[in-house]
Amino acid sequence: MRDWSALVHRHLASVRVDERRRLEIGAELAAHLEDAYDSALRRGCTEAEATACAMERVPDWSALAVAVDQAIDEGTIMTRHARTV
Repeated sequence: MRDWSALVHRHLASVRVDERRRLEIGAELAAHLEDAYDSALRRGCTEAEATACAMERVPDWSALAVAVDQAIDEGTIMTRHARTV
């Protein structure tokens, strides 16, 4: 099983937000990735296939980081794009 929290933290390290908020965002995204991974395993995927399925949820980590930054700058919780992921 992957450490989804560590993976998300690495990819969103550049986001300009306080640590508490970064942990909240990271925990939510990590939970979504883990759910996708677990779902793929239940469908009979191998661990590698399940990881790939989960990673498809975030096709562009840079774009997600920018979307989170913009949401913070705009004073909103998340943009529509970031919530979709």
